[in-house]
Amino acid sequence: MGLRMYVISSMPNAVDTGNFGILNNPIAATADLGLRYGTAFSLQLLYLQKLLIPYPLIHDYSYNLIPLVKLSNPMSLLGIGIFISLIITIIKGIFRKNFYAISALFFLATISVGSQLIITIGTTFAERLLFVPSLSFCLIVIYLIYQFFKGKKGANKIKAEKKTVLLSVPIILLFGSLSIDRNADWKNNLTLYSADIEAAKESARANYNLGSALMNESKNLNNANERKLSLKRSAKYLNRAISIYPDYLDAYNNLAIVYKMMNQPEKAIEVLKANIKNDPNYSKNYYNLATAYAEKKEFQNAISSMQAYVDRNPDAASAFFLMGQYAGNLQDFDQAIGYLNQALSIDPQDPDVLNFLGMAYGIQGKDQQAINAFKKVLNLQANRIDVMMNLALAYHNINDQVSERAILNRVLEMEPNNQRARQQLLGIQ
Repeated sequence: MGLRMYVISSMPNAVDTGNFGILNNPIAATADLGLRYGTAFSLQLLYLQKLLIPYPLIHDYSYNLIPLVKLSNPMSLLGIGIFISLIITIIKGIFRKNFYAISALFFLATISVGSQLIITIGTTFAERLLFVPSLSFCLIVIYLIYQFFKGKKGANKIKAEKKTVLLSVPIILLFGSLSIDRNADWKNNLTLYSADIEAAKESARANYNLGSALMNESKNLNNANERKLSLKRSAKYLNRAISIYPDYLDAYNNLAIVYKMMNQPEKAIEVLKANIKNDPNYSKNYYNLATAYAEKKEFQNAISSMQAYVDRNPDAASAFFLMGQYAGNLQDFDQAIGYLNQALSIDPQDPDVLNFLGMAYGIQGKDQQAINAFKKVLNLQANRIDVMMNLALAYHNINDQVSERAILNRVLEMEPNNQRARQQLLGIQ
């Protein structure tokens, strides 16, 4: 533990303060020592329960699956009792090298980091924190079985050992089968979060995780009804996450994305505006708000929202690209060209931005600048037929029939049935 504290303290900005926020660990977030230690002692009882009966297993125990409790809570008092019993066992037997005392010392030493009694960590409770401490528990179980069969002094030790092994085998098989059965839940994020949600329905993050996984799954569903159902379930769990933890910024953000995917931009805008009130500096709000406005064809609002995003993320080339498209939809091509050039100042090799820039120049009648932009695209992506057709149109506009014909013939070599290229070629022959 000392080494852990030394490593953390020696690293610049080693620990994200958000790790100790209420969402990850309410114990670390509270200033009430009664609640902090009351909950920490109650956790010791939960750790013991997981050792005796490792069910249900849950991937996340964050807020508010384990509510904070006072020291006077019965669970806390039982936890204190367990802790004191272990201390007494250690004091009475450690110098006599008593097996139970050594096991208790090993358990307390290894569980101390995750116990929340000495230091707080970035999670309230986690089954993985029992991996090493469980070794002492397993040894004690085997030792108790052996002592039971050994009985009085002078009993046959060999027979006791054989009986211990025989009884241990079904126990190992039983708990091993539970582990094997749990493996199926870990197939992927969606199976894990779905398996755990009933037991973890009061966890804001468990609901967020499942809602987000369903959102991602829906992107790969081709069946419209299945996609609709998946998005509906996603919204349900994300809303539940927000109801448990109203300041859950990421949950608001993903809920807005889900509403956009459900073709409900009005709801998305409502959610994002609420999230901006929660935290005006959470920049994802503005990006997604801009795209929601764009879906409603409110392009000026979209530009204003995206401007708020780039104010906080000045190197976001994709945001400037979208602003260029929104300005183009408003027929403000001077503004569009300005945004597109800003995008290129960040990423000069983006072929899509160059293509849009060429089209904007073309609409303004700046054909040579359009030609230069399209040529840059083709230097990056030589087989872009859409760009070749744009370039052919630009050559047509300046009456460069030789170059126009060459580009159109190149298109037809790649796509012999391209009717648009054939018709334009006929127009110059």
